[in-house]
Amino acid sequence: MYDAMMAETVNPVMLVVAEDIGDASEDGDILRSSELAGGKYADAVLVVHSK
Repeated sequence: MYDAMMAETVNPVMLVVAEDIGDASEDGDILRSSELAGGKYADAVLVVHSK
């Protein structure tokens, strides 16, 4: 039987793939904005690109 009280905490991760660096920066700005979940993820966004 599954006991929800004994379950381990999972830290979710979301990977977003953009067409170019400009789009990646724009996506990062959206994810950091206070309009997304009240800014809950503002300090948890990492934008990685090849340049």
